[in-house]
Amino acid sequence: MAWQQYSPYSWTPLTGNDGDLGLNPPRYEDNAYHGYSGVDPGWQIDDAYSRRSTVSSAPLWQPDNYSTYQSSLIEPEIRESVDYGQKRRWHRLSGWKVGVIVCAATAVTVCLLNIALTVWAVINHQVIDGLSYLYTGDCQEVAKMSLWIHLGINAMSTLLLSASNYTMQVISSPTRKEVNKAHAKLRWLDIGIPSTRNLRAISWARITMWAILALSSIPLHLMYNTAVFSTLSANSYNYFVVNEDFLVPSATYDTSNDSTTLSVFNTMHELVVQGNLTNYTSTKCMDTYGVNFVSTARNVLLVTRDTKTSNSTVLGSNIWESRAQIPYWWICGDAWDNYPYLYKTAVCTPSIAKAAASDWTVSKHHISYCMVEQVEEKCRLSFSFVIMLVVIGVNASKACIMILTVWKLNEPTLVTIGDAVSSFLRDPDPTTEGICLSTKLDIQKKRWKLQTASPWTPKKQFWFRAASVKRWLTCNLLCIGVIGLGGYLLFQGMLSINIYDIKSLWDLGFGTVNTNSVVGVAPTGLIPTTLFANLPQGILSFLYLTYNGLFSCMLGAHEWSRFARFRKSLRVTAPEGSQRSTYYLQLPYTYALPLLLMSGCLHWLMSQSLFLALVTVYDESGERDESNSISTVGYSCIAIFCALILGSLAVLGGIANGFRKYDDGIPLVGSCSAAISAACHRPSKDSMAYLKPVKWGAVEGMDGSSGIGHCCFSSFEVERPANHCLYAGAKGKAD
Repeated sequence: MAWQQYSPYSWTPLTGNDGDLGLNPPRYEDNAYHGYSGVDPGWQIDDAYSRRSTVSSAPLWQPDNYSTYQSSLIEPEIRESVDYGQKRRWHRLSGWKVGVIVCAATAVTVCLLNIALTVWAVINHQVIDGLSYLYTGDCQEVAKMSLWIHLGINAMSTLLLSASNYTMQVISSPTRKEVNKAHAKLRWLDIGIPSTRNLRAISWARITMWAILALSSIPLHLMYNTAVFSTLSANSYNYFVVNEDFLVPSATYDTSNDSTTLSVFNTMHELVVQGNLTNYTSTKCMDTYGVNFVSTARNVLLVTRDTKTSNSTVLGSNIWESRAQIPYWWICGDAWDNYPYLYKTAVCTPSIAKAAASDWTVSKHHISYCMVEQVEEKCRLSFSFVIMLVVIGVNASKACIMILTVWKLNEPTLVTIGDAVSSFLRDPDPTTEGICLSTKLDIQKKRWKLQTASPWTPKKQFWFRAASVKRWLTCNLLCIGVIGLGGYLLFQGMLSINIYDIKSLWDLGFGTVNTNSVVGVAPTGLIPTTLFANLPQGILSFLYLTYNGLFSCMLGAHEWSRFARFRKSLRVTAPEGSQRSTYYLQLPYTYALPLLLMSGCLHWLMSQSLFLALVTVYDESGERDESNSISTVGYSCIAIFCALILGSLAVLGGIANGFRKYDDGIPLVGSCSAAISAACHRPSKDSMAYLKPVKWGAVEGMDGSSGIGHCCFSSFEVERPANHCLYAGAKGKAD
């Protein structure tokens, strides 16, 4: 009669794979996992039950204490999860699926916010030529709203970039079947990092999803920042030096001027007689007109108390020059020039002018006070309907792909290193047998064909070695190249305005429009100008992805190296047994969040470094002056300087991390699937190792005749490999 063996823990039939779960308790684990303590010694049922832990002083199994022993061992759900083909656990929301759901929720939320803003703008504000004016009025209010809106836009675009990168890494992660196919051809795939190498191994459907996420980021970062933009207003003005006789109705003045100036004379005289001009002190007058674009005032009378030297009450006049290097030069007096950079003379600033306000001289007359024509500001906060439609389109496409990823991607993928180790421990890969000390470099050089024993030579590797030379060069050369180009453009910008000290650059304004700080080769039209102004945003997004991938390589190898020192549960996307769930892929939050914050700050600094420069100029009569209005791309030297400083610190931080060293107790495999597989040929009796805390090292079972040992991940007791001893791990010799 055939006998059926049953598990002593649940009285269920034992299969071949379950043998060591019931009959061969692990030889290393302590009470926290198996609860051997507290069981009185007693009689033995079978030698198989008498295996004792090599760590704890575990007594033998006893029927008198069966309930205690049963409750202290592995829980029933571990046995239920043994079937590799079951996918119902995969449908549970855990691991990367939760992460992608969060990414999809982020994309949907941002999309809904964009749609809500668009609908509100269309309903409440008329759309003319694709533009809607959200606010017209106070320039400081426009600047404040623009600042907060662009901070929000940069935060949302950074979140979308991060969500896309997360989902792209999940999509490009290979399944075990795809890894097996690659290994059969002596090719390896990347595990745990963003990878384009894997695209040749995954299905066309996933390649299409990956490509949509990647390509949709281009228009998003080229346009999003200028979906809402501000337009400044500036008033052309005349300033007249007059004596106090001009302020009375009977005043006389020279009529030999041209008709335009004469009409302004007449208007100003009428306004002052009617009491419609405002009296400003000299310092307040300097503050009002000591800017490139005057928005709160128009024409001004500079009143002198000097003794009358002619029959006319008007002693001098001039007009604002919008294209002058310093259009407000006159507030400093007659000795100053409006083209100081051209003639290499001193530059007039409001602070210099106010310091000499008590001795203010214009047209050789001492100015006592001003009579100013005040006007309402006409700065605008504009909304581009066309640009926002493009943004909503690419945003919606990202959200759809993320939702599709959660819904359709049900076959288990090796997203993290823990996923790969778990898979290879459960089902070892025969193509990597006998090369248990293989590194990524060995696999790249096709040494896994040889399958010969290797001596163990411990060596602490720099973090540099975790990523390929190509990845390091791509990331750092691109970053250094962009920083170098930015430095050159900063120097050219400073050369153009002839300012070389930080304080003066700061005084020009952070991200403010200046007539001298405009790009001379910018295209015309809103869309081409927008694309040109946001080109650095697209470049920065690409650099963030390369930088993120670099840190993923280094930190993945760091997680791997710790298995040589500590026995740990595997961090996987669909946990079973003692495995740990994970929402992040390879970058821990302590690294991911600072990188995300740095990316957001750099995107905002870029938006302040190169931007749309739109200024609507109104003439002396208040009519729009198209000839003097500005529509181009402006730049801010101080913002570029700050962006270069932060970017340089980021590059130096990455390089500095490369000089850290990994533990020397395990081969450096990086993200190489074949090298990971080679380290996972566990002892045949340790078939449930993937469910338990594991450690990498030399296992018992060395071939006594050849002296060749074996190293692998195991839930059994392992030792540090002996220096210069041979290890290969041929099948069966490690049992």
